[in-house]
Amino acid sequence: MALALAAGGWHAPAAAQRTAENTVREAEDGFGKSVGSESIGIYASGEVRGFSATEAGNNRIEGVYWDRAATLTAVITRESTTRVGLSAFGYPLPAPTGIIDYELRRAGGKPVVSVQLNSGEYLGTDLVVDAAIPIGDRIGINLDAGLYDDQYVSGAGGRFVSYGAIARVRPVDGVELTGFYGGYSFADEEQAPTIFTADGRVPRPIVRRRFFGQDWADWTGQAFNYGTLAKATFGKWQVAAGAFRSRFARDEYHTAFYRGVDANGVGRSFVLAGEDQTTASTSGEMRVSRLIEDGPRRHRLLVSLRARDVAARYGGLATADFGPATIGVPDQRPRPLLVPGDRTRDDVRQTSYAIGYELRWTRLLELNLGLTRTDYRKAVAVPGAAIVLERDRPWLWNAAFALLPTERLTLYAATTRGLEESGIAPGNAANPGAAHPASRGGCALRLPRRLAGDGSGF
Repeated sequence: MALALAAGGWHAPAAAQRTAENTVREAEDGFGKSVGSESIGIYASGEVRGFSATEAGNNRIEGVYWDRAATLTAVITRESTTRVGLSAFGYPLPAPTGIIDYELRRAGGKPVVSVQLNSGEYLGTDLVVDAAIPIGDRIGINLDAGLYDDQYVSGAGGRFVSYGAIARVRPVDGVELTGFYGGYSFADEEQAPTIFTADGRVPRPIVRRRFFGQDWADWTGQAFNYGTLAKATFGKWQVAAGAFRSRFARDEYHTAFYRGVDANGVGRSFVLAGEDQTTASTSGEMRVSRLIEDGPRRHRLLVSLRARDVAARYGGLATADFGPATIGVPDQRPRPLLVPGDRTRDDVRQTSYAIGYELRWTRLLELNLGLTRTDYRKAVAVPGAAIVLERDRPWLWNAAFALLPTERLTLYAATTRGLEESGIAPGNAANPGAAHPASRGGCALRLPRRLAGDGSGF
């Protein structure tokens, strides 16, 4: 259930920003799109063909490369779109697992204050307020805040406070500068225990929605993203640039699990505890492109420079063994004195240089080619062990071709090779929180036809 209200401008009613948001109407295909609090499509940011485009590092903010350490808070984002396969045509340098592109909120021509109240899964409640304030014809400001009381299927819950601001300036025609800040704090975010069975047999059923972890074993912390974007068009030349800072920190970290659980649900209960588990990234892109028009043919040449510098600190977890316990049964234990150890240092630096070419021949064909040279360096320092260095300097590429024999038929083929991150190990692994090495990945996709305009995908 969602309720959205909007107060119009000081002089006349204005279109309500949030009440006008409609995922179905705005979706260009069936792959995946989120507008406001609504989502539609077969893919999401964490699920594209069985992989996570977000964890792989294929994130964009309004088309510009951004390395995500923390989720971009929903109060400052208007929508996100999953670009994969043919829908990635026109996006320079696509990735094997697709691209997740975020669009920030934008002030319109009149002042608007939008208030949105949601009550969703298990009566979790959200309250979001957005104030869109235009200043003259060339400046727009958005001020946003949100309160979230989330409830999960396990019976666990968490509280979040989200906040942010966006400022856009158009000093001259064809030039737009954007600055933004978005953050959130979380507290008392309970974590449902993970269950490992002794013999592979499924334990007896447990009561649904009854939390049986330790009340004190939760997460607290904060996250933020801020950055600047610049886009300019000078005749046939286009420039897009962005610089971003992203940080996610768990000041308190706990994960609970049961081992050796038998058919009666009896096993051994553990809690891992740590502090200051952080990931921070500085990233950005500079891209210059040139449009060449030749009758029905439109050529675009581009060069791009992307870079990121990531520092992660994790591990050093202390273990509490609470002995035999039954899953599904609340069994509160006093909080023990747990002293975390030294954390692992995990640093990544990556720079990529790329060139690309696009051809659009009206009603006939489209071509997208790209070549990237990337310099990847990773250094991992585990306490008590020597530093492990990983270096890679691969050539990466992408090629896509689409033939349009009729207005309703598209023949399409593509191949992409990328260097992508692989996420982190879960808290109950032998190396909890450890970042996996980046892996080279690629995909070849052939889709025999597309019915234009039917919204059904492929």
